Amino acid sequence: MRHFPKPDGPYDVGSVTHRRTDASRPAHILSDRSGRELFLKLWYPADANGEERADDRERIWEQLRGRRSDLPLPLGWMLAALKRDRTYTRPSAPFAIDVHAPRLTVYNHGLISFASENTSLVEVLASHGFVILGGEHAEQLAELQSLNSLQPADKRKNPKIQTRRYFLRQAPGN
Repeated sequence: MRHFPKPDGPYDVGSVTHRRTDASRPAHILSDRSGRELFLKLWYPADANGEERADDRERIWEQLRGRRSDLPLPLGWMLAALKRDRTYTRPSAPFAIDVHAPRLTVYNHGLISFASENTSLVEVLASHGFVILGGEHAEQLAELQSLNSLQPADKRKNPKIQTRRYFLRQAPGN
């Protein structure tokens, strides 16, 4: 797809991003280094800015630029095509004041991916008055590679993995 489809709702789309690091957690499940880094992105219904200028809109590539080393090489090459393409999201646009009781939707991307992978979907939702929160873990590829490097028997014996499984089993609904 060379161009993103324009959202069909009554609002423009704005976004803000933020990075948080939780120093009390390891960078990933098998890491000895502390600091679990999380990238958060919020899309929201925005006021129309009058005349629309393409250079006001963001590029998905801006989010990916710092992650080139974290992506498998073929995926990085494919995503490089996004350098030129702009979305319909305007960073830091003013929130639409006439949205009544905006609903929050939390979007969790797939494995080894990024918060903006479904930009067209979240733009449509935001253009209809939803607020969407997406996030990604900075070291998800390193975590996957370290888990894949273990033999099944070693995974069963690893206390870090077993502790995580215990807490997942104790979560409501499991």
